[in-house]
Amino acid sequence: MTYDLDTDPVRRALTVTADGVRPPADLVDRVRRGGRRRVRRRRTLAGALAVLLLAGLAGAVQWGRAPAPAQLADVPELLLDQPTRGDLAHDRAYLDRVVATYERTRDDTPLVGLRLTRSPAGPPHVTWAGNTPAGPAAAVVQRMRGDGGKLSVFIRFIGTDRAGRPEPVGAGIFATGFDSWAFLTGPDRSVLVILDVGDDVEWSRERTYLADRVTRTDWRPVTFADGAAVVKVPPQRNRYSVAIRDGSGTYLRIGNLTDPTVIPNDPGLGWHTPPGGGWPASRPALFPVAPHGAGLDLEETVPMFLGKGDNGGEHELIGPATGLDWMAYGRTERGELFVAADVRFVGDPTRTVVYIEPLDSTHPRFGPVISVYGDEVDATATLPVAVRLPDERGWLVARKDATLSYLDQHGRWQSAGRHAALLPATTTRVRVDGTEVTLG
Repeated sequence: MTYDLDTDPVRRALTVTADGVRPPADLVDRVRRGGRRRVRRRRTLAGALAVLLLAGLAGAVQWGRAPAPAQLADVPELLLDQPTRGDLAHDRAYLDRVVATYERTRDDTPLVGLRLTRSPAGPPHVTWAGNTPAGPAAAVVQRMRGDGGKLSVFIRFIGTDRAGRPEPVGAGIFATGFDSWAFLTGPDRSVLVILDVGDDVEWSRERTYLADRVTRTDWRPVTFADGAAVVKVPPQRNRYSVAIRDGSGTYLRIGNLTDPTVIPNDPGLGWHTPPGGGWPASRPALFPVAPHGAGLDLEETVPMFLGKGDNGGEHELIGPATGLDWMAYGRTERGELFVAADVRFVGDPTRTVVYIEPLDSTHPRFGPVISVYGDEVDATATLPVAVRLPDERGWLVARKDATLSYLDQHGRWQSAGRHAALLPATTTRVRVDGTEVTLG
């Protein structure tokens, strides 16, 4: 049993990579004005395949000379239809190495299984090549014809490995809703390159966890020069905390932020049941919270509600892994359904999240949900899960296989069952297998 609701094949594949030619002086201003319109139009028509006019001969390589004009509403013109930009745009030796690396590794991405890169419909074009603090980097674009003749544009990002050689570091496909013109490079992925497509862009260093939501409060603008912005960021290998957004506030994809080979395997509290007994994957430990948890529809209601509540991170493009290790569920004293679970945004530390459906919801399956986020969990703690619910709803506490009790207002210890419990809001002390823990 798994509660990872993200089943889109493209998302999963990506969870798993001429001296004499000068553009007009006002090109950037004109593209910026048009670029904002294109970005917003793309948001409206996400997933629709755009139409382009093929140009050039397949197999020919173009560098400083701009490809023939294309009419592809979903791909910024500066990526396809302008000369190579960047301070290495005229370094033919480097461009040769980039193109050779691209052609050798073009099909070596998670996208190959989707049959999106097998039939080039135009020549590869190095759209940007420049120096970064982590060594030279580049981006290559190429038109592709998919099954049924559908057209898209493949983009491949090239960085520099520890030996100083070009290496592929990410990829994306335009006109599928998974377009990207930004990537991380460097051995520890500590340099962010954002191609200039004519829109303002901001970047954020990390997420901020508040009691009721996950947000970002540290947005700062990037500065473009000669076709790209190059930003030094905290190492992202095994972390993935950075994000970018455009001038409208829409989050943009980073081409290798979801490289499946480097996502850390955080076991959280390790309460899940390993695969076996006919189950191909691990199953979360399940804790019905007395007295109202045992009667809930585990196979439908609880997973559905967990997915409905999980919109953490506002506009984050990388959704959290939620409820993969454990879930506790039941009803509050007011009769409200709640589900508690482990939650983790990629490399961030594991926390606890509790979703509550208020009684005044007029649409039970699609009603408003209250989100409550706990602190980072400590697997070695006597009571690793202790979350105060809002508006005097009580304390949600949990420890697998433990016998729980709490001290009531009259100074008497009351039994709270095993594994997980919802305690009164006035509770200040809990016993976990006899060991006393103070709440608050």
